[in-house]
Amino acid sequence: ARQDRCHLNGVAMDNGIPKYVTVFGETDEPEGWRPGKVDGGCLIDIASGETMARGFSMPHSPRVYAGKIWVLDSGKGQLVTVDEKTGKTDVVASLPGYTRGLAFCDRFAFVGLSKIRETAIFGGVPIAERPEERKCGISVVDLPTGQIVAFLEFDETVEELFDVQVLRGVQNAAVVGFNKDTIKRACVIAPERPISAT
Repeated sequence: ARQDRCHLNGVAMDNGIPKYVTVFGETDEPEGWRPGKVDGGCLIDIASGETMARGFSMPHSPRVYAGKIWVLDSGKGQLVTVDEKTGKTDVVASLPGYTRGLAFCDRFAFVGLSKIRETAIFGGVPIAERPEERKCGISVVDLPTGQIVAFLEFDETVEELFDVQVLRGVQNAAVVGFNKDTIKRACVIAPERPISAT
């Protein structure tokens, strides 16, 4: 049943195997996560089913990278690491938006930021209390220092990002929409060739 009990929304892969998930709440009631959205989020180890870390505000985008576990504490606008043994969290960077979408390249983290929708879903979370700070875009964080070294802001139309990916070695990337004419122009269709009997 579509009852959105814990709002499981992120999976961290480790060597091609699902390792951790993020949820908004440890609940088994329909939409049970909502009352605890400010600090009810957690990181769960898939193999053991054990909760590794608690106290997140609407967490997203768990990742395993460079021997560390990374999580976006979205409702606080933070990039954090989680100690695998103790569950202790450390804030790497505080960012000006609702964090959702995380990718890495070398010593840099690329973090998606969203302006949050003004609905009851986001009311009360820490980032909602700082409207002047909220931006939509991608922040680049230098992992050793936690400093934001670059920021691409979307100041028109786009208000939310759901994921971020790094495309290594790609130049002039383009987004193909769902319009049929756009898809036809973007795709190269090979002419049909007769099948050889030899």
